Amino acid sequence: ARKIINESFLLLESDLVFDETLLDNMLYPDSIALAKMQPWMNGTCVTIDQSYNVNAFVSEVSDVSIEDKFKTVNIYSLSLKSWKKIIKKLDIQIAAGNVNSYYETIFADMVSEDSLSFQSVSFDSRPWYEIDTLEDLAEAEKVFSSPKLKTEPRVSLLNKSSFSNKLLSSIPTPLEPMGALSAAK
Repeated sequence: ARKIINESFLLLESDLVFDETLLDNMLYPDSIALAKMQPWMNGTCVTIDQSYNVNAFVSEVSDVSIEDKFKTVNIYSLSLKSWKKIIKKLDIQIAAGNVNSYYETIFADMVSEDSLSFQSVSFDSRPWYEIDTLEDLAEAEKVFSSPKLKTEPRVSLLNKSSFSNKLLSSIPTPLEPMGALSAAK
């Protein structure tokens, strides 16, 4: 795909289910979907600065406190300019035979080098779930069948523990949850 992508795009992993309205906040290039780290979550994490930009990728078992860690939701909006920089790093890794690493490894290196930046977008205001196991599927079904989906607010205040994209301040709450889990089965 790296050889044919020639415009900004959304990188979205296929093991996710989420309220589709969360994508509204991902319309801005060089954005990353994040959620406040919870004890049940695992995988790639980041820390953010006071401007809600990613300042480092960290492991889930790093020394960074859980309050300062955010789980990547595995949705990225990439500008063509950033993608071209990523391709250069990706090509080097592939040429060296490093083909069994996650793409976040390249993102982490580039963020560390200040050659790539991501604006954080909170996915805490609406449901999402990463489904890797049958147990995950069962938990996702519980989350998406919750009656709270019809009444809980979509956008929370912008602060360290509950952040959102600063460019968007409010989006109406949908009346019913989406039927993505049916498609996931």
